Amino acid sequence: VPGSVIAILLMNKYQGQTTPVKACIIYSLEPVFTIFFGWLILREVLALNEIFGALIILAGVIFTETLNALKLRHKTISE
Repeated sequence: VPGSVIAILLMNKYQGQTTPVKACIIYSLEPVFTIFFGWLILREVLALNEIFGALIILAGVIFTETLNALKLRHKTISE
């Protein structure tokens, strides 16, 4: 619990120093970071559904960011 509190306080503190898109990506990936660092630092055993959930989150973030980049590229080429 203290780790989550510290992470949220840090994210809130530095959120204003980045773009809204980057802040959203960071907040979206917070569960993935939690699982990863729990496994890395605390040697937690991950269940298959936790790994699958993290992969779904990663895929969603990658998909939306790639789609947005392609739309932006297409828009600038069209202009």
